[in-house]
Amino acid sequence: MPQPRILHTGRLVVLAIAVLVVALDLVSKWIIVSTLDLGESRWLVQDQIGLDLVHNRRFAFSLGPASGYAQIVAIVAVIVVGYLLMTNTFGTGFVVHIGTGLILGGALGNTIDRIARGFVVDFFAVGAFPRFNIADAALTLGIACLLLGQFRQGSTTSDR
Repeated sequence: MPQPRILHTGRLVVLAIAVLVVALDLVSKWIIVSTLDLGESRWLVQDQIGLDLVHNRRFAFSLGPASGYAQIVAIVAVIVVGYLLMTNTFGTGFVVHIGTGLILGGALGNTIDRIARGFVVDFFAVGAFPRFNIADAALTLGIACLLLGQFRQGSTTSDR
């Protein structure tokens, strides 16, 4: 009897997580933009942890110059990364699929912002760290999951 293909289940996990991340990211940005004015802050812990609305016209973590090239780079990156992730270039296994979904959802969330607004809405503030959003957090967690998945696959073949 043929075994079920994990690839299909894995893709469903990836797509479900990506859709959830995009939805949470877009809703959170809508709430923040509706609640705060640009540059307005609401601190939970004495200027260290809170909300601070900024418009990021640069690349990740506000790096690089502000330009229209960020939109083009973002779109190309989503296409390339989406292809690599969906073809299991980074491996298989549940942790890798979670990471893939987080990365794809985060990339799409910020790309939608760049296309619709011309900038990314960032609002989470933690100390002097650059402002970020749910899409950025998903990207970071997704990369950590891919690294963990690669580490696990390197030490065992049971996830393949």
